[in-house]
Amino acid sequence: MCRSINAQGEFWMKIGMLAVAHPTLSYNELLKMQLDEADVGSNQIRVA
Repeated sequence: MCRSINAQGEFWMKIGMLAVAHPTLSYNELLKMQLDEADVGSNQIRVA
């Protein structure tokens, strides 16, 4: 499944805002933080 252009834009804007708020965290750490907040475990993620 592919995200729309708008959904991709929303995603990267959110990542950008998080990176500004947490400048010491890496991209992977930001994603993990978001997945933890959403209560999504790594066993629930599928890679296309």
